[in-house]
Formats: sequence, C-alpha cells, structure tokens
Amino acid sequence: MKKTNICLLFMFCAVIFSALPANAAEIIESFRSTIAIREDSSLEVKEKLLVNIEHKSIKRGIIRNFPIRYKDRSGRSFDVGFDVESVKLDGEDIPYNISYDGAYAYVKIGDPNSMIPLGLHTFTIKYTTTRQVGFFENYDELYWNVTGNGWSWPIMTAACSVSLPQKYAGEPFRSIEWYVGGYGERGVKEDAKLADRNTVVTTHPLSPGEGLTVVYTWKKGLISPPPSPFGDERRQSWIAFATLAFSCAWFAFAVLKRRGGGEPPAVIPRFYPPKDSSPAFVRYIKEMKVDRVSMTANIIGLAVKGALKIEESDEPPSFFGHKNNIFTLVKKNSNVELTRDEDAMMMRLFPGDRESITLEQKNARELSGANGGLRRGISSLSRGLVSTNIGLCLTGALIFIAGLATTLPFTGDSLTTTAAAGIFGGAVLMISLSRKVSPGGSFITKIKEIIFSLFPSVVAAFAAYSIFEGERAVLLIILPFIAAATVTALMRPFVTSRTERGEELNSEVEGLNLYISVAEKDRMEMLNAPDETPELFERLLPYAMALGAAKTWGDRFAKVLEKAQYTPQWYAGPSPYIFMNTGGFGSFSEAIGSSMAAGMKPEQAPSSFSGAGGGGFSGGGGGGGGGSGW
Repeated sequence: MKKTNICLLFMFCAVIFSALPANAAEIIESFRSTIAIREDSSLEVKEKLLVNIEHKSIKRGIIRNFPIRYKDRSGRSFDVGFDVESVKLDGEDIPYNISYDGAYAYVKIGDPNSMIPLGLHTFTIKYTTTRQVGFFENYDELYWNVTGNGWSWPIMTAACSVSLPQKYAGEPFRSIEWYVGGYGERGVKEDAKLADRNTVVTTHPLSPGEGLTVVYTWKKGLISPPPSPFGDERRQSWIAFATLAFSCAWFAFAVLKRRGGGEPPAVIPRFYPPKDSSPAFVRYIKEMKVDRVSMTANIIGLAVKGALKIEESDEPPSFFGHKNNIFTLVKKNSNVELTRDEDAMMMRLFPGDRESITLEQKNARELSGANGGLRRGISSLSRGLVSTNIGLCLTGALIFIAGLATTLPFTGDSLTTTAAAGIFGGAVLMISLSRKVSPGGSFITKIKEIIFSLFPSVVAAFAAYSIFEGERAVLLIILPFIAAATVTALMRPFVTSRTERGEELNSEVEGLNLYISVAEKDRMEMLNAPDETPELFERLLPYAMALGAAKTWGDRFAKVLEKAQYTPQWYAGPSPYIFMNTGGFGSFSEAIGSSMAAGMKPEQAPSSFSGAGGGGFSGGGGGGGGGSGW
C-alpha cells in the first residue's frame, strides 16, 4: 500500500514539474495605456507593460516601435510628433535610445552592460504625440491602436483609459468603441468591456499579432485642431495665383514698353548689300544664325572677290556610280579688301605659307577652325544689333521667386509643395533664359518661339500632375507657379528685339532679298534697277545663296550668262555653271560640311545624376507598431 502511495506521489510530482517549462514563457501579463488628451489636441501617453522575462528573447530589455508616418485622406504622407519623456524599469530610470527607420520610431530600452533578472518586471514608457486626433463635422475622435499588432508574445490583459482636458473632466464621451484581433479584424463586442466609464479592458488573452484598438468620440469645441502638416494650403494657393497675376501684369507692361520704340523702317528694294557686310553677316542679320550655308556663301564671296579660287577635280564615279566632288581652295590675291569675318576665315584657311586646302576630312581641323573664326567675327560684328531686354525677364523671374518665398510662412512642416513648385517653375525659367531667341518679327517666327517657350512648361505641368495626381490642393499651388514661370518664358520672344541699328540693317537686307527673289513682272517695275550683267550676277550670287534664293537668282541670269558666254574666273573644273543651280551649290556645301565634321568637338552632354552617395531614396513599410526583445 505504501509503495502504491509513493508511486502515485512521484507520478503527481512528475506531472507538476513537466508542466513548469510551459508556464515559464515570456509573456506580457498586462498592457495598460493611459492617455490624456490636451486642449491643443496633443496626447500624453503612459504605457505600463508587466512582462515576464525568461532570458529567451528578452535579456537586457525590450524594443518598442511606434508608427510615426501616416497618410491623409488624399494619400499624402505626413509625420506625427513623437517625443519620449521618460522610460522606467520597475519604477527606476533605465537607459534607452531612439532610432528611426522609414515610418517607425524604435525605442530600445535596457542597459547593454547588464541583464534584467528573471521574473516579472514593469516597463513604463511616457511620451507625447501630436496629430493623432481626428476632427469631423459633428464630433472629434481619437482612433487609437493601443497595443499595436506587432508583438512577439501574447498579451494576457490589455486596457486603455482616456481622459479629456482637466477643464472638461466632467464631460462624458459621446461614444466608446473597440476592436480586438489581428490586423484588419473587427472582433466582437464581447472581446472587451468597459471597466469604468472611460476604460476599455480586454476579456481574454491576445495571441501574438493580435491587439486592442479603441475609438473615443466627444462633442466639438473641446479640443483645438493642430496646424496642418502641410500648412495653410489655401493661402499658399492664393499667393500662387497672385504671383501668376503679377507675372501677367508685368508681361503686359514689358511688351508695351518694348513696342514703344516705333515702327521699323519700311522695306524698299535694294540693289546692293549693306556696307561692309559679308554674305554670312547678311544671313545672320536676316536669320540670326551662323551655319554651314553661312560659311559656304562666304567662301564663294571670297572667290568672287578674287581672294581665292575654287578648283574641282574630275573624279571618276565610284563602284556604286556615286561621283565624289573634290574641291580645293587656292589662295590668290592677298590685297583684297575683306570684312572682319572674311579675314578671320582666310587666316584659318591659309595659315603661314599655306597656299591651298582641299575640302577633305584630313583638313577637318583647319576647316572647323575657319568656321570658328567666322562665328567669332560675326559675333563681334553683331554687337548692338539685338536687345534681349533680359532685365524685363529677370524681373519676371524675381516675381516668381518672391511668390515662392511668400509661401514659406504658410508651409507648415512640409516644404514639398513649395519645393516642387520651385523645381518645376525654376526649370521652365532656366530653359527660357538660357536659350537664344530670334528677334524676327514674322508671324511664323513668333509662333515657333512661342512653341519653344511652351514646350518645357507643358512637360513640367504634366510631370507635376503625374506626381501629385489626385492632390487637388497641391496642384492648385504648383500649377499657378508653373504658369507664372511660363508667362516669363513667353516674355522672351516678345521683348527680344532688334536695336535701331539692327532694324536699319535688317530693312536693308530685306530690301536686297526683295530684289533678288522678286518675280520677273515685278522686277520690271523697280525704279533705277541696275542692268543685269554677268558682273551683277557674280557680285550678288553669294548673297543670294546666303538668303536662300540661289536658284531664283541663277534662273534669272541664265539667258544673260549664256549670251555673254560667261565663265567664272574664280572657278576651275568640269562644271563651270555648278553654282548657277541649287544642286551644284548643295554639293559644294555638303563637301564643306562633311569635311568639317571630323574636326568638330562634340557638344558637352548634360550631367547625369546618380543615386549613389545619397542621391537615391528609400520608402518605409506600414504596420501598427509592436515590439521585441534584445
């Protein structure tokens, strides 16, 4: 009998001891949160966690993480305030540090140099947080995730007590609700209960991943709403539209001021180019550009003057039947009177004792150097011909900058909208102010300039809409600023004009162009028109090429040259009439262009931006907070 009793006693002890390891688990015995709502809508939160420590996952302390980044109803991200006031272990201060990663703040609690003893211990975390209260039409609300759903251990009991400011201590809550379970679950009413009029307590343990969420509502007028994290967007929008209005007003003033200089001189037929003007300079006056046609026309002009001679070799066709035109420029009379740009070309084409140069790629450096000399000469001659009135555009840019600066006091904690407006609008302004604008007064020229000015603006507006799609308040700030920048961009072609001297020269060039390109019946009506002779053909041929009327000029003189059995003395080769038609002129121009190409330095490419070294960005994940041990 005694042996039987002893055996039963041992069996009972074995059962008891076998159950002990299962009970010696790390758990949160209780999680109690006390929340005091302040009149400025900030929250003072005190969390008390009674934790059983078994040195499994908790050795030196715990890590409590808090979500600090949320999205508003429009989908915009903003950060809530989070300031830890104190952290205690069993009523005594304990070391802690706070780190941030994406959308979370991590409070690491514990002394890295010591272990927390086994058993039950109380962690107390006191902190304040802002922008957590919801303000609705008929009530205000605290929708609060008490425990979070990210804990690694079960929570045996969770409780939350909420109080209004002291002056409204007697004011009852409009409603109190709760939700219990995993993320996204609602649970049932019986999962928690009201322990008193302001405290919600769970009625059963919460498994890892489950949490308690409460909703407290009260009547309006007790709590003051906080400033928007995005500032006063209405005022920012007003400032943006005011900036646009000021830009439009300045545009109107600038255009009227530009037109106050009077009408340009009347265009009458002219039979000679402007004094001391090369074909390339005449082309620049009319087209405001220096290109391959400019250099070709100048070379032919130098040949007509007798400064050089153009020799063409009669090369046999290639295997594919294509005939290669090989042109050589031979230096002739060095005492010919030349314009500044022509002289610069001659010095580069025939440096030192050089007497000839072939239009081949092996001479690309010398030819591209001659092109550079031409450009510098034209640049020197063109000073004072065009007034960009850049000061008027810079004033428009200053209006834009002043508008942006005025929004700063109303941006709140986020400069994203103002920064975006500055980036998009600033890009439009930079492109506009940096590009060269032609002062041509023709309708087609103006349309082209307007299109060039509008293109960056359209791209900027499309990019802004794509990035901030659905955020109407943001777009009502950014788009007016882009429009204000666009107005200044459009100002460039309207205020860029020729000076008085530029208008006079342009009128002379247009008169020459009128004579060169006029139809036969109209030419007969011109008073004092010179006789059409081979000499007149030669003298104005380079200018006809520069003005794009070479074929018209050659066709007009075809019979005159045939009757005079004209042969150009400045050309030697198999095709003496090569420059009387567009095809011959094109082949010579193409030879110049292809031979220069090898010596041209490529334009410097725009800088690219890499994400390395801090240039990239990272986004944080979501969740409801939680904790772990360390």
